[in-house]
Amino acid sequence: DSNAWYTGYDSIRNELGNLEAGTSTQNLNLLIGKHMLGTDRPEIHRNSSGNLSGSYTEAGGSLFMNDVSFDDVDQGNMGTCYLLAGLAGTANDKPSMIRDMFTDNGDGTYSVRFYTNGQADYVTVDNMMATRSNGAYLYANDGGDNGSQDLVSGNNELWVALAEKAYAQLNESGRLGQQEATNSYAGISGGSSALATEQITGLETKSEGAIHNWLSWFGVSDGELQELVNGNNIVTVGGFNSNASTDDDGDGAIDWKSTSSTNIGRAVQSHAYSIVGYNATNGRYDIRNPWDTANLSLTHAQLRQLGANIRYSLS
Repeated sequence: DSNAWYTGYDSIRNELGNLEAGTSTQNLNLLIGKHMLGTDRPEIHRNSSGNLSGSYTEAGGSLFMNDVSFDDVDQGNMGTCYLLAGLAGTANDKPSMIRDMFTDNGDGTYSVRFYTNGQADYVTVDNMMATRSNGAYLYANDGGDNGSQDLVSGNNELWVALAEKAYAQLNESGRLGQQEATNSYAGISGGSSALATEQITGLETKSEGAIHNWLSWFGVSDGELQELVNGNNIVTVGGFNSNASTDDDGDGAIDWKSTSSTNIGRAVQSHAYSIVGYNATNGRYDIRNPWDTANLSLTHAQLRQLGANIRYSLS
């Protein structure tokens, strides 16, 4: 029940409940804030000392600036690569769907539409964003700056941060399929880029491995992937094997096997990317990292080496 709890500005969950006879004026106002004013903000995660990793401050900027682009996406301090890869892929291939997700209510709040169980599912968010002590975004923010975390007070493009925040709020309903149905950023850490693409667009998706051309009925061949990428299908990729890099020593940083975008050692395990282009001259796919840095330029043969799982919309 999405009305069971109210989190608010302080990341402390308090019991709320549905509107019924005898509901107090205070709880009535909280329900109005939750559903109409976006004041039931997602819980900010806590650090190893048990302290909140940030606080909410008002964001500067505009919902959209110029064209919607995959370069608008920059992942923050939460494992939402699957969602952001879906957003970046949609921005690349179906930008009007990104624009149509949002309604600016003109009062500092935005209605954001997702799709769950085949139905449109709306959530209202305000323009208060989780902020680090230095004033920078804690979570997803405006990209195009090689992975730098923008200042929340700056003149930023807001749609990516708002989408992630709305997804975290909607998670409390239990309709997103996450393991933990809480109004929290931690609750949306980890997921499927295929499912996220469906929830962003309402389109059906399919997930298959990269496979040799003569085995295309078992997966996605080079020719089929070219058709998907050169069309307007939304394509994300991940599931890379141990040929890709990971955090080997547990210090929170990737231990890179390569720093070259054309080397499979530059890929990251347990991470989702968007495939946003194909270069017919060199046979390489443009693979966009939601980190806004460490992008890839790989051939289909290299994707096979990585054991890549390709997720794509059917239209």
